[in-house]
Amino acid sequence: MAEKPGYILIGDEVLTRTDLTDGDKIVLGLLSRLQSNKAFCYPSLTTIARMTGRSRRNAVRSVKRLSELGEIVILPPSGRFKTNLYSVKSRTARNLRAVYAERSTQKRRAKILAIAGDKKSPP
Repeated sequence: MAEKPGYILIGDEVLTRTDLTDGDKIVLGLLSRLQSNKAFCYPSLTTIARMTGRSRRNAVRSVKRLSELGEIVILPPSGRFKTNLYSVKSRTARNLRAVYAERSTQKRRAKILAIAGDKKSPP
């Protein structure tokens, strides 16, 4: 199954940090994107590695480092979840989640208008 094209946003306060590697920054941006406006996301480490173009071992290192630095919270699998749950904590992530939520709302609004037959573009 082909993935939908997308993008990640990485805020200036993350980009300028010297305690994070480039890979850490990309993983943090990816987790923020996957979390969107939800409380958590649950990609497998293999999925994180594949989506960031990194090895699984480097993805594990980045996730561990982000957890140690307090950027993410990792909850072990429970119930129906077979992978860890990740919650991005930073202020940057909250801002990015707001951007992703707005983008999602605009897409839903456009889809509803298209279904309803209204050709007007969303505000």
